[in-house]
Amino acid sequence: MAVINILGKIFTGRFYAQNTGFFFLLFYLLFGIVPGGQLISYHYSLMMGIVSTTNFLLLAIGLWLLYNLKCMWFVLGTLGNKEYSFLYQTIGSMPARRMQTNWLLVHIGVYAPVLIYSSIAAVVAVRKAYYAPAVILLCFNVIMCVWAVWIYNRQLKRPGAITLYHRLQQWLNRSFYKPLPLYYVYELATNRTRALLVTKVLSCLVLVATFTLMEGDPYDIRAVLTGLLISLLLHCIVVFEHRHFEDQFLGFTRSLPLSLWKRYSALCITYGCLLLPEFGLLIIHTLPHSPWHWLLMIALAISLLPLFRCLLYFPRLDQDKYLRWVLGIFCVLLFMTLGYLYIGAIIATQAAAFILFITRYYRYEPHYEQVQ
Repeated sequence: MAVINILGKIFTGRFYAQNTGFFFLLFYLLFGIVPGGQLISYHYSLMMGIVSTTNFLLLAIGLWLLYNLKCMWFVLGTLGNKEYSFLYQTIGSMPARRMQTNWLLVHIGVYAPVLIYSSIAAVVAVRKAYYAPAVILLCFNVIMCVWAVWIYNRQLKRPGAITLYHRLQQWLNRSFYKPLPLYYVYELATNRTRALLVTKVLSCLVLVATFTLMEGDPYDIRAVLTGLLISLLLHCIVVFEHRHFEDQFLGFTRSLPLSLWKRYSALCITYGCLLLPEFGLLIIHTLPHSPWHWLLMIALAISLLPLFRCLLYFPRLDQDKYLRWVLGIFCVLLFMTLGYLYIGAIIATQAAAFILFITRYYRYEPHYEQVQ
């Protein structure tokens, strides 16, 4: 018991202490915005939506998976901290069964919010005869806990080992030639995986939620475009970091014998590849309603993100000013979309991005602070 108490303070206590703001916001969204007399009915309706609607169930599982990754990331980060290097000897000297039990208790401690809520949802599912969702929720939680314990044990037994992820990264570096448009996508996938994962999960969840809310109502392209605009807005920080990456690592590309239109095409291809998961969702859900609407949405996407990037060719545009411009552009496009002016919005966005690119590309010089 003494060991698990120590582990609880190191992992569980520090996890909730470091994420106080996150849990305060979560508590407010789940309990603070609902009148006290309606709390039970609100959460009951929420759980019924999870167990009775496939898309809602997938949305919930996606969010819970993201939270589980957050928990695992914290535990692995703590193990990698020199301050807690003694844990390798302390836990590693335990019998295998006891070590696994301790890791399971640690993970249950940090994973408890999801475990409790999903367990109650499973009980609701059983009472309402939704047996398949109940089994899915049960299996999901078991897999999340078993997976985490396996990862912790592996890290403890092989602290200096090269992970499968890094082996795959090394193999990709040796085996494949990366064209210029894929440099930043590869950087995100290998060295900024967490930022990319969070962005893509939230972006896809927004689209899934959009299509879920449209079920039972007549198909309206404006609703889909609104969800797409929100999804693209979530990529603004990833786009902002693109400037820093180019300033630090791709300065040599300015001297390559490439015309401006080829460089701009490469920029559009970069963001087109980055948005492939979203394009897949859009095609699957819109193709049954219209054979060409998905083309409009792809055109909007590969116009808006390049525009966000071209704004950053003004070197004095810091993150605060950049976000103001991004939100302003989002609001303008939203009103144009709601007013059935989405084709004009696409043309205007693409034209603005291309004009900014050809007029600012060679005039741009990064500030010294940006390339440190």
